[in-house]
Amino acid sequence: MKKLNFKKNKLPTKALKNIIGGQPPEICVEGLCFMPSSDEPVAGLIDRHGNCC
Repeated sequence: MKKLNFKKNKLPTKALKNIIGGQPPEICVEGLCFMPSSDEPVAGLIDRHGNCC
């Protein structure tokens, strides 16, 4: 029987972040948000930065 030869390589951090989910999911809640083109608040879904989703 033939033995398989696997190389053990470390993954780069960018690949690990993609697998693990390095950035938190974007959560939208209802509230007053700002459109990127204007400074007036609008009722709608707001992300964690204050912009509309």
